[in-house]
Amino acid sequence: TPPADVSFCSNTPLQSFSITAVPGASSYIWSVPPGVTITGGQTTTSINVNWGTAGSGQVCAIANNDCGSSPSVCANVTVNTTPAAPNPPGNALICAGLANDNYSIAAVPNATTYNWTVPAGATITAGQGTTAVTIDWGTAISGQVCITAGNSCGNSAPACFNVTIGNI
Repeated sequence: TPPADVSFCSNTPLQSFSITAVPGASSYIWSVPPGVTITGGQTTTSINVNWGTAGSGQVCAIANNDCGSSPSVCANVTVNTTPAAPNPPGNALICAGLANDNYSIAAVPNATTYNWTVPAGATITAGQGTTAVTIDWGTAISGQVCITAGNSCGNSAPACFNVTIGNI
């Protein structure tokens, strides 16, 4: 039985892989992608590895005995990363108290959620968690709107743009 396919975050490099024992096998040989280090179990049915900074790849095992070697069985490994920072809209000049003001960003690869923050006195009325929000500026004074992109591996650095609020 091949090792199970696995997906993990790049900031959790220590992983384990195992296969079902093959009847008659006396040892096992494991292979891993370049940059991955086997830290224990090289000739057994289970290994520990330090994935380091290697990207996605395969972990494979071969069973051996005095009569030869089995075909290789492999697990696909997907290494997920924290999303990059979004590309924010340009700076904005708006009127005090403006309502239903819309902003959007392009989707960030690997991001599953977005967090927008606004200056005190402003309120996000729609779209929090998505690539587009609607803001009511209420009593806000000039400040920054910031966006982070996130997934199960963590959040990006914030990307911000300046909002200058003017009066008539």
